[in-house]
Amino acid sequence: MNQPFRTTGSLRFGWEKTRANSGLLFKVVLMFAVVVIVQSIAQTLISNQVIAVLAACIIGIVEIVFGVGATVISLKLARGERAAFSDIIPPWRITVRYVLASLISGFYIALGAGIPIGLGALIVLTYPSLGSGGLVGVFLLMALGVSIGVYLLLRYLMVKIAAVDGEIGVFDTLRKSTRLSRGVKWSLFWFLLALILLNIIGALLFFVGLLITVPVTLIAFAHVYLALCGPSGEGIIE
Repeated sequence: MNQPFRTTGSLRFGWEKTRANSGLLFKVVLMFAVVVIVQSIAQTLISNQVIAVLAACIIGIVEIVFGVGATVISLKLARGERAAFSDIIPPWRITVRYVLASLISGFYIALGAGIPIGLGALIVLTYPSLGSGGLVGVFLLMALGVSIGVYLLLRYLMVKIAAVDGEIGVFDTLRKSTRLSRGVKWSLFWFLLALILLNIIGALLFFVGLLITVPVTLIAFAHVYLALCGPSGEGIIE
């Protein structure tokens, strides 16, 4: 099957869109920076545990809402639609669907990876004097857990962006992500690795680089999502 996207092309697309919409996107990134600063100040100044927990919950909710809004904005820009800074606060139903889909997919990933890894850890704790053969078996068991976790991560990689794209059910987002990732998981793996490395470089540049790398990766991700959806918007069907 022909690959519907290329990592370099998607990153180039993200860069071009970021440059064309720099004012809007820098505002979005700065909003996240403000939240981080407020969170740091709150942790330093608030000594009352109840108030500290309440403040952390409020800040966490704000971060989630802004995260959904940033996804909406990146998807609109990738589609060539007009996006506004007001989109940073999306409709509540989209936010709820985004959160539920994220929690369910995260549970599946953690469960799939956690069972083999937990079993391996339990064996080591129960039998601390394992021989070389036993240690190899435990290593293979844990490697299996990591492999399952990575596989499920790639399978559900598009869940969050699917949750903000149209009126579909929570479990439909998981099914759509599964369909979109079919046959392209290796391409998605290298793409995700490129995004991570790009943002690491941005963070190393005194975090100023994140003003560029974060919007570039957001729009590049939306571009890959749309490429996988294809003209019909339904994704790859074999």
